[in-house]
Amino acid sequence: KLLEKQEAGEQLTDKEQKRLNAYETNLKAYSAVKGSINAKLGQRADCDNLIPLYSKDFDAKKGDTDWLKRVNSRLSAKDCTEDPLFVKVSEALHKLQPSASSAYSLGQLAEAEGN
Repeated sequence: KLLEKQEAGEQLTDKEQKRLNAYETNLKAYSAVKGSINAKLGQRADCDNLIPLYSKDFDAKKGDTDWLKRVNSRLSAKDCTEDPLFVKVSEALHKLQPSASSAYSLGQLAEAEGN
């Protein structure tokens, strides 16, 4: 709301400006922490760790496009594409947000299963 007010050309009160500055500081700190966690996870993450981690949440999150994209990307980056979870995630993502890329990926998966 504060950004919208500022972008609309309205003057922020001193209190609002202090809050906005605090929010921006917190956001930078959270981004640094997120980057650090992702780096550490990236080093330790392999199929043996990722598959159980994501499998337990799949049913609850199979309607969350952002979650599916992250899982699909991470499993793909770690070459966990032969696990049935990758297929389930890819199919769920294509069902929610079909694209040429997701259709192509599903085609590759189907071709790989056929070989």
